[in-house]
Amino acid sequence: MIKRDKQKLDLEYEKFNMHFPEINQEVKDWVTNVILLKSRYIFTQRAAGVQFGYCTFCKKRYRTPNLKQGQEYVCHSCNSKCKVKASGVSRKSLIDSAYIVYYEKSAIDSKIMIARGVYVANDFRGKFKDIETKYVDSSKYLFESGNSEMYHRSTWSDIGWSKQDSVHSEFCNYRNWSPVYCFEKTIKEAVKGTHFQYSTWEMYTRTENADMVKFFGLFCKYPCIEYLSKLEYKYFVSAKLLGHKTFGAIDWNGKSVEKILKLNKQDLRILVDTKLNIKPLTLRLFQMTRKDNNRFTLEKLHDFTESTQDCFEELKKLFKQVKGLDVPKNLTDTIVYINRQFNRKSEKKNYANVAGVMITWRDYITDCITLELDVKQESVLFPINLFAAHQRTSVLVDVKVNAVDNEKILKRCEELEKYTFEYAGMIIRPAASCKEVIDEGKILGICIGSYAKRYAEGKTTLFFIRKVDDLDTPFFAMEVNNSNKIIQTQGKSHCQPTREVQIFIQAFTAEKLMKKSEIIQVAV
Repeated sequence: MIKRDKQKLDLEYEKFNMHFPEINQEVKDWVTNVILLKSRYIFTQRAAGVQFGYCTFCKKRYRTPNLKQGQEYVCHSCNSKCKVKASGVSRKSLIDSAYIVYYEKSAIDSKIMIARGVYVANDFRGKFKDIETKYVDSSKYLFESGNSEMYHRSTWSDIGWSKQDSVHSEFCNYRNWSPVYCFEKTIKEAVKGTHFQYSTWEMYTRTENADMVKFFGLFCKYPCIEYLSKLEYKYFVSAKLLGHKTFGAIDWNGKSVEKILKLNKQDLRILVDTKLNIKPLTLRLFQMTRKDNNRFTLEKLHDFTESTQDCFEELKKLFKQVKGLDVPKNLTDTIVYINRQFNRKSEKKNYANVAGVMITWRDYITDCITLELDVKQESVLFPINLFAAHQRTSVLVDVKVNAVDNEKILKRCEELEKYTFEYAGMIIRPAASCKEVIDEGKILGICIGSYAKRYAEGKTTLFFIRKVDDLDTPFFAMEVNNSNKIIQTQGKSHCQPTREVQIFIQAFTAEKLMKKSEIIQVAV
């Protein structure tokens, strides 16, 4: 059975590979004269006290004027700028390599476009004479209307070609140790007369997907990319390419602009006329408030989403509660209430941003449910002063120490110990027990005690910030979600971090929460 499956896979690859011709001379010339241009050396040797040099590019040997190791020298024979290497010096690491991607038309169907990822190298680690550039295929791509395919194999193993679940770039795998390049000129030739000629690919060559394979893979699946790009909504396409959230704002299978943007003609005119750089969350809220009598303008929705950052899931949960009222309110009413609470002068110091209001409202509703208050009553769900109401419910909630939850927290604390971090006279560590979480909330006057169960169940993560010279005194508490993003950091009576604490949080985020490949740019 396994043998038959392997035979089937081999036949599929053979059929796929028929689209790929041999590497053409134009690509080889590009590699030689551009990519590996600096991979030209003159290796020197002495015979009877006379120095001779051998040019690795033109492969000619001639007398040289006592050249020194490392200097640059123009070859007498081919006029190439070369670096001088003494033949007797170790060459154990002398290999010049790169990973390239180039495009062309299919060898069997000019309507199909193909791309090839190739590892190229000049390897001087052994002999230095008669070296030929190595070309090792690593990835192969096929693009046609409605379909894209990718096969990959490791450059360093004998494992054969395997079909990938989705089209992706190999740049990230190579760039850590070798330069990566895309032969952009070949794209211009390959797209002519194909489904991709008007795909707007030129707009996306400076993204992280600079070899363009992910773009063409997405375009095969979602031709609406052309509409979005030409209507100057390339932000949505870029978000899709980079794996950012689009909040369901786009119907990627839509056949008209109205269907793609999920708007009627009137709303589409409003969107087209606006001068703002509309982002996915703004568009999603604009769609969701379509039937609201008191609907916000696009400009107001834009201002709101800019201040909430990524809190769409919280907003949806809050709106679900609002719709459950005995007399339901709409999404615009929900946003109006959030903005009103944020702009209360007396409570301004308690919220770092609008997202802080949503978190407080969420916690207040949780308290109300625990206290068996009727959250279907508007007076309960929409307190005049949300912050003060939450302070009252926090005091009333009797958070009980649960032995099972405590055991779970102890185990979580061991797993989270790797996040312990010390810097600038402060230290951060995971909460160690159910009792500690509750005591922290009581001492700081915040509702973190009610998070103990969610922490135990792995739905959120709680950290405590302490001063190194006063490890037993609560200072600031932090909540981090399962995507390693900081949700909130609060001190005594919900106070926001001081400048010193902000700097500490930035250092902690960069060292412990962020992937090393990310650009560290933290807002706290």
